[in-house]
Amino acid sequence: MSARLSLPALLPSVATALLLWAPEAARGYAGSAQAEILIQCEAGPVLCAALTQALADHAGGAIVRPVPADGAGAPDRAGTLVRYHQEDSTGTRVRGHLSWQTGTGPATSGPSLGLTVMDHTIQDHMLRDFAELLVRNSGLPF
Repeated sequence: MSARLSLPALLPSVATALLLWAPEAARGYAGSAQAEILIQCEAGPVLCAALTQALADHAGGAIVRPVPADGAGAPDRAGTLVRYHQEDSTGTRVRGHLSWQTGTGPATSGPSLGLTVMDHTIQDHMLRDFAELLVRNSGLPF
């Protein structure tokens, strides 16, 4: 005689398995002990702070911290190093792109994006929007 399993009998087991697996799956990139993103930014303080925040939002909780261009303060290359390359900057326009390198792997560059304002100078909120677009459209690996 074969035992027949019914859906109500299986649900508690499936639910328990999902609850045990979900925290590990949700941790993803940010959950690893080594998940650190270093940002090198030689632009103005508003844009650099906006890029740091946009990276933190995009990476889902990974540690994001700025490091100087010479790399001082970077403990090792276990994480990802992101660089902002400013190509042009005036009071009415800014253009740049991101590059990144994970560990000792090859560096990769994203597209160059720009912001131009015709009727007044660039405001802080515009730089924050620019930073978010740059991070979202660069094809970062996290």
